[in-house]
Amino acid sequence: MKVSGVSMAPSLSDGDYILAVRYGFCGCRAKLGQIVMIDHPERERMIKRVRLIGADGRLQLAGDGHLSISSEAIGPVREDWLRAIAKVHIP
Repeated sequence: MKVSGVSMAPSLSDGDYILAVRYGFCGCRAKLGQIVMIDHPERERMIKRVRLIGADGRLQLAGDGHLSISSEAIGPVREDWLRAIAKVHIP
């Protein structure tokens, strides 16, 4: 998938690509520090990093860049919003 925007800079830049595994396909679970793609019901498709996994299983996500939307604005992320886990970065 192609990265659009600068919210994940410097880790991912606008126009970079990531290869990702569809969430749930390989039995993978999101882990701290992983880059994931979500379909947010009130925003759009987002690529963010997992910052916290709550006791209730909900995730807190954030971008790496200072121009990223805040994790508070994203809100707690339900597992069923996850679409993919990034595995390879192609600059």
